[in-house]
Amino acid sequence: DFEGEKSANGLLDLKVHAGAIPGSTTVGKLDFNASIDGPLASPAIDGAFDAGDIRTEQGLVDRVTANFRASPNGPLTDDKTRIAFEGDAKVNGLALADPAFAQAVGRELTLNMRGSASSTGEATFDVLDLSAPNFDAHYSGLLTSSKIHGKATIVAHDLSRFGLLAGGALKGEARMALDLDGAPSYGALSATIDAHATKLVTNFSMLDRATGGT
Repeated sequence: DFEGEKSANGLLDLKVHAGAIPGSTTVGKLDFNASIDGPLASPAIDGAFDAGDIRTEQGLVDRVTANFRASPNGPLTDDKTRIAFEGDAKVNGLALADPAFAQAVGRELTLNMRGSASSTGEATFDVLDLSAPNFDAHYSGLLTSSKIHGKATIVAHDLSRFGLLAGGALKGEARMALDLDGAPSYGALSATIDAHATKLVTNFSMLDRATGGT
């Protein structure tokens, strides 16, 4: 559903609403609301999303809620314009179809982001945080399909949850810091990695004796 108008002085006041298609086999509930306000050349966007009973080949989700705001500091046709954005999302009742990823990720996820983008879509993140019961991941820097240049940290609180992904039993905790640079769409990526594990137990007793768990 759309409603709104453009006033004589060129200001937008547009409301958008979307719902699930009755009888849908992939989305049981969908409630999306957005407003587009301000000058025609540089409108601000506010959006809220609430969906549930989502079924795909990759897995099931009981509920997803999200909020997003974007506000440009100039005309979108100007290459110098930056679009400030912020958003958050929460996933409950996640059941991934792949058992290894399901065990590693768990049933809840939260996402928080804040940054700015160019009118061509090149985004720089001040904050990009992804959290689950077993791990926390943080990123800051440039991140697009063609370029990446930034820093990431990943903390795994319980390595046993990654046992299926690793192909063997694991125990312990781990922290990883990465400096990333490259062009992912061309398969070019360099990374400087600083990783630490404590209370480490693996499937290989010789390795465990050599590391002493650290």
